Order: sequence, then C-alpha cells, then structure tokens
Amino acid sequence: MDKKITNLPAGELGEGLITERGIKAYPNPLKETLNVSWGAPDRIFLKSIQVYSVGGNSVFKKNYNADDRQTTITFQQLPPGTYLLVGQYSDSKTETIKLIKN
Repeated sequence: MDKKITNLPAGELGEGLITERGIKAYPNPLKETLNVSWGAPDRIFLKSIQVYSVGGNSVFKKNYNADDRQTTITFQQLPPGTYLLVGQYSDSKTETIKLIKN
C-alpha cells in the first residue's frame, strides 16, 4: 500500500509534510529544529520516532505515550543533508518522511 504524503502550505512555520495517519513535520527543509505533531486513529498511538541519516545511522530516537501529541527535534549539531523520520505506531505500522536540513 502506498503511503500518501501531503505538502503543508507555507506559513509562519514554513512548509512541511503530513502523512496519511497524521504525522506533521515542519518546517521542511529545516535549519536547526523540526516540529513534529501527530494524531492517530482510535486506540492506536505513535509509539516512537527515529531519525536516520542517509547512511542509515540513527541520529534521534524517542518513545512516546498514548497521550503525547508533539515534540521538537534539534538538528543543530547535524550536518546539512537528507534524513529520514520514521514514526512507528502501536499497531506496528510505520510512516516515513524525508527531511532536508540546509
């Protein structure tokens, strides 16, 4: 099944992306910080977020509770490039967003 990713309109927070299940990541491209918020279908919650460099190295990982709905990820110490944000849900499904750091 293909995952649908929609561009968010440009605004105060910059452009971003939203996945089919509702992970919002903005701004994208980013400079120092990435804002991530999410919703999920009933009884399903975002269990964890991991960010990987293009080389496959994990550069961020955090677990979340059913009540959590947002986080901020700092990219300040990371070099410019392409990264992948992977959200894993409590039903073991995942969604991936490609991030660009300038």
